[in-house]
Amino acid sequence: GNSERAVRPPSRPRPPLLVLRAAPLPAYTSMDLGALFGGSSAPARLLIERDQFVLDGQNFTVRAGCVHYFRVHPDLWEDRLARIAALGLNAVQTYVPWNYHQAWNASSLGPARVDLDSPSRDLPRFLRLAHGLGLRVVLRPGPYVCGEFEFGGLPAWLLRDGPIELRTDAEPYMGHVERWWGELLPRLRREGLMLDDGGPVMLVQIENEYGHFGDVSEVEADRRYLERLADLARRHLGDGAQLFTSDPDDLAKLTRGTLSPSASRLGSEVLTTVDSCDVPEDAWAAQRSFNPPGRSPFFCSELWVGWFAHWGEPARPNLAAQRARDVAERLRRVLAVNGGTGSVSLYMAHGGTSFGWWAGANTADGMYLPDTPSYDYGAPIGEGGGHGLDEAGGDKYAALQSVLLEAPSGGGSSVPSSSPSASRPPSPPAEPQPLREEPPPPRRLSSTVEVELPEAVRLMEAETLAALSGGGRCCDELPLPMEEVGCDYGIVVYETELPAGGGGPLQVSRLRDRLVALLAG
Repeated sequence: GNSERAVRPPSRPRPPLLVLRAAPLPAYTSMDLGALFGGSSAPARLLIERDQFVLDGQNFTVRAGCVHYFRVHPDLWEDRLARIAALGLNAVQTYVPWNYHQAWNASSLGPARVDLDSPSRDLPRFLRLAHGLGLRVVLRPGPYVCGEFEFGGLPAWLLRDGPIELRTDAEPYMGHVERWWGELLPRLRREGLMLDDGGPVMLVQIENEYGHFGDVSEVEADRRYLERLADLARRHLGDGAQLFTSDPDDLAKLTRGTLSPSASRLGSEVLTTVDSCDVPEDAWAAQRSFNPPGRSPFFCSELWVGWFAHWGEPARPNLAAQRARDVAERLRRVLAVNGGTGSVSLYMAHGGTSFGWWAGANTADGMYLPDTPSYDYGAPIGEGGGHGLDEAGGDKYAALQSVLLEAPSGGGSSVPSSSPSASRPPSPPAEPQPLREEPPPPRRLSSTVEVELPEAVRLMEAETLAALSGGGRCCDELPLPMEEVGCDYGIVVYETELPAGGGGPLQVSRLRDRLVALLAG
């Protein structure tokens, strides 16, 4: 994501997303790539040489498109990924929100088992689908992801026992992080999803725009935090991916949020990248100043093609209203950096929907700004799957596709291996596969459906509230935060008795969600 980031204390959590049913994973045809490309070879590695990415001895440019699997119905994952491939991209980028995969277990009074298997949370399946379509993967596992997602992807149960220090090297936060990544990252390795195991994951991000929140240059615990995350990633993933950080192309935020050689022992191992990139050459200059000489391939890790919306704002505010031709020109300038070797990730290629109550919130000038469920983002692939259009009717998909097809080849398409977990998998082809044909336009509803609701209940009746809450009640002199009454997601009803007589306005401070006030309700 790319707005003003969460500040301590974080916003309140919201109710959960329904688990959705997924279509079966399509079977891919096994391929003897060793015979096809002249025998076996060493595991694939993404290296950095002379300010360029190098994959299997050839220069490689990352041309990624962001799509969040948790914002797309799992039956549509393959369709959206196919549209990304047809756009002319060679990679997909996604966040992994911790709270989406690990809830609270009310029975054991502790964090539940990490869920990477239910249909809408089957991250390995999503990555295999990308691999099967020839797409590499840029993975962003947080632990904080922002992305205009509930609590920035952090679980609400972290605050169940009251406020704690978040996003820094402090307990109990880091203990929970180690256990979360200790489940997530080894799973990727076991299933052969890392690049050097024949899988698609080639880049792994550490935290997210940390310069908005911490300060590694001044706060020792913040520097240790990023270093511990990098060490954890290496411990679980080995050398299977290039680690990187992402911050705006602003020197102050880069200083606070990156592991540069002058600030950290890991400065030569964790690549500093930039987002925004309004002036690409200046962005690359800023990026180079935080990487060792010769180890700074320009990577605009978020090229914003649109924007999100808050409740109460116009439907397509700010950047979402920009013209298709202007977005295409910005992309052309990014790709032209460093002799045409600029790498990019379109944020978003397809925005999707924040289902249920998973939409997050932002802050600006002290105001709390809740995000809408629609995450269309003004992306080239619209929320419904069709071509994204600007306000003048300009086709963003066609405009960006034309730029990607005109630019020099990105190289190194991914191809599914017949044995992705083999110890010495075949290397990907040296040349990219031909551009995939775009899937047919999504079907549009041709009729409406009427639904009759013959029964109703009064929400505020005691019997109704008891049924909805399971009978749970608690008392305190002041309203307690949701987490402290054991309600990570849902609605809390606060009741009080007011003294008779008098009157005046109702004043509520620090409201962080929707409030409905009922008198004698």
